[in-house]
Amino acid sequence: MPALLRAVSDKLPDWLLRTKVGQAIVEEIDKLGWDEREAVINRVATQRRELPAVALKHDKAIEPHEAAARASKKKAEEDAQKVLAAQKAKVRAVDAVLFAIKQDEILLARTADNAAIDEAHRAIFAKFNAQRSGMGNWKEVRVPGQVDGMGRQAVRHISNQVAIQRLLKAQDVAYAALTALRLKNPPNLSDAIAAIVAPVNEAWRRIEELDDIAGGPMAA
Repeated sequence: MPALLRAVSDKLPDWLLRTKVGQAIVEEIDKLGWDEREAVINRVATQRRELPAVALKHDKAIEPHEAAARASKKKAEEDAQKVLAAQKAKVRAVDAVLFAIKQDEILLARTADNAAIDEAHRAIFAKFNAQRSGMGNWKEVRVPGQVDGMGRQAVRHISNQVAIQRLLKAQDVAYAALTALRLKNPPNLSDAIAAIVAPVNEAWRRIEELDDIAGGPMAA
């Protein structure tokens, strides 16, 4: 290495000389004249002295944002804890009210006229259970002036299945309403029970009504 190049390279730190950048600088200096090389060396030294100040300047600009981010994160964590605490308080409060309601409903159920309500429950299904095996009804009805695809007399198949389903639904609704009476206090229990079972009685009155099974003419 020429003495001049050695003098210049001695001003560069060892770690830089070991890098490709440092080697490129040395190669570039070797091509330059003395004054030019000296200027490059001085410029590098100046840039290295200024580098910490440049980094510090940007660190100072970054710090407020980092501080705000830390504060925001801390506030978010605090808010999350507050939400959790509020949710737990809600659960405790709601559970306390539900427990009080349950206790009162138990008291109401125990002191209701359960004998009358139980009898009404039994009566709803007694007639159905006694007649259910033979209550289904269906038949064929001729459709005047119509024949099927094979030239035979067309018929409609009708049954009381719709009426039976109407009765079953009325019984289920009445059963639930009678059960709810245990938690109510009607002025006249007999009148309340009669009003509840009235739709069941009406469904029984219509139990023989026949409706189309298939919705249209069918072959005999």
